[in-house]
Amino acid sequence: MTFHAVAALVMISGPADTEQEVEAVRATIAKWNSSHARDEGVVFVPQHYSTDTVPVLRAGVDGQAIINEQITNHADVILALFKYRLGTPTPRNEYSGTVEEAEARSETGMAHMFFWQGDSLPMTIAGSTEKMADWGKLKTYRETFHENTSGLYHTYNSLESLIDKVEATLWHDARILKTRGNTLQPVPAASVSKLDLEVSLDENEVWHHPDLPEFIEVLIDNELEREKKREGIPSANDVIARSFVSINSGSSVNPAEEMEGWTARTRANLASFDEKIAAAAALPIKVALSTSKVLKDLEVEFVFYGVRGLDPTEDRFTDIWTPLRRSKSSHPPFGVHVPDFPAYNLILHSSWDTVGDDVVLTVSVPDLRRQVKPYESEPAVVLMVPFDQTGIEEIRYSWRATAMNVEGEAEGDGSLPVMQSGREDVIEWMKSHL
Repeated sequence: MTFHAVAALVMISGPADTEQEVEAVRATIAKWNSSHARDEGVVFVPQHYSTDTVPVLRAGVDGQAIINEQITNHADVILALFKYRLGTPTPRNEYSGTVEEAEARSETGMAHMFFWQGDSLPMTIAGSTEKMADWGKLKTYRETFHENTSGLYHTYNSLESLIDKVEATLWHDARILKTRGNTLQPVPAASVSKLDLEVSLDENEVWHHPDLPEFIEVLIDNELEREKKREGIPSANDVIARSFVSINSGSSVNPAEEMEGWTARTRANLASFDEKIAAAAALPIKVALSTSKVLKDLEVEFVFYGVRGLDPTEDRFTDIWTPLRRSKSSHPPFGVHVPDFPAYNLILHSSWDTVGDDVVLTVSVPDLRRQVKPYESEPAVVLMVPFDQTGIEEIRYSWRATAMNVEGEAEGDGSLPVMQSGREDVIEWMKSHL
C-alpha cells in the first residue's frame, strides 16, 4: 500500500577504516525505515560514495569535488563516522574529505559527527608509526570542538553504541523533516564553502610628521652655528678648497651668500625630506591573515583612501640630509652614529600601486592554512600623510579577498590612525642601535 512521505537523502561519510561502521549505519537506516517510515511520513535514503557515485574523468577536478557534485550537494543529512583515521586533505579542506562533506551541511543543522572512543588502541594501530600519526591528526581535529565554535559531537565504543546513537539521530532529524516538509532545499557544497578569512591591520598607523619644518629649522640652526665657528678659524683644507672653487669659477666665494643659498635650498626641499624620512623611519604596513580552512592562491586587495604610498628604504639620516659642508667623518647632528638598517631579505608576495589619490596594496599567499600564528605579509609599502596636511586623524580602507579553491569573495573595511607627531620616531630612527 502506498503512503506519502518526505524522502531525505542521507550521506554516510567516513575514511576507509570505517567500512564496518558504514554497513552498521546502513542497516540501522533500513530498520528505521521499515519500522517507522509509514507512521512518521519520513523515509531516509542512504548513500555512500562506494555505491552511489559513478567514475568521471575531468581535467583539473579532484575526486572529492566529483563526490560533492554527485552526492554531497544533494544530501539532506550527513552522518560522518571516524574511527582511527581523519582521512585525506582536499584542495578545499585541510583536514579531510569527510570533514569537507560534513561542513558542507553544517548550516542545515543535520550534519552529525561520531568519533570512536575505545579503552585502548589495537596493536595494528599502536605498533605503526604512520597509523599513530593518523590517529594523532584525528585527535587534534576532535579537539577543535572544545573551542566551542563547532557544535557537538558524539562518541561510540562499539558498533552497538554507534547504532543506538544513529537511531536517536534519525528520530531527531525525522521530527525536523516532518516540520519542514518538502520545503527543505539542499544547498550545494560549493555555495556553503565560504571564504573563511580573518584580516587584521591593528598594529599599523599612517606616518605623519607635521612638525617637520620646525625640526628642519633646528638642523639648519645647528649647521649654521657650526659653520660660523668654522669661519672664525678656517682650516688649511678649507682655505685650499675655497681657493680651488674660486680659481675654477672665476669669482670668490662669499660665505654669507653660501650659507644663505644652502638654507634656501634646504627649506625648499621640505616635501622631499618628508617622503625620504617617512620611507626610512616609518614602519611599513603589515597585514595579518588567518583562516580555519585551507585557502589556495589567496589574493587580498586593500585600498587605502586619500593617502600617499612609498617604497620602504634602509636609508640612514646621512643618506638624506645634505649638510652645508660635508666633513670626512659625515657624523649626523646630535653627535650620534647611525648604523645601517637590516635589509628585508624576503621573497615578496606583496605589491602596491597608486590609483588617483588612493594606494592599492595586493597581498598574495599561495597556500594559507590554519595555524597558531597568523600569516604576516612582507613589508611592501609605507603609508604617509604629507607634513602640511593637518586635521587628519585617520584614513579609511577597504579590502576584498578571493581564493582559487573557494567560490565567492570576502570583504571588509576599517580605518588606520594617523600619527600626530613624528618627532620622537625620527629621533629614535636616527639614534637606533647605538
